[in-house]
Amino acid sequence: MKWVLLYQICSITNNFCYPPLTDREALTYSGCVAKGAKKTIELVAKAPKEFDEQKYIVKYWCLSEDSINKTPASYKSIK
Repeated sequence: MKWVLLYQICSITNNFCYPPLTDREALTYSGCVAKGAKKTIELVAKAPKEFDEQKYIVKYWCLSEDSINKTPASYKSIK
C-alpha cells in the first residue's frame, strides 16, 4: 500500500491553521513519516524568525492512497 504525506502549518499565537498541503507523492508508510519529519525541519530552516514570532507548529500525517482516491458517497435524502 502507498501513502501520501499531508502537512499543515498552524500559529499558536494567532490560533489559526493554514489549509493542509501535499505533493501527492506515493511513499511507503515509513517513507511518508520520515518525509514529514524532514519537511518540518525544512520549513523551520526557511523561516526561523517567523516560527519564533508566530509560534508555528507543523502537523503532518500520512493517508493511504486508497482513502484519498475514493469518491464521496452521493447525497440521498431520507424520506
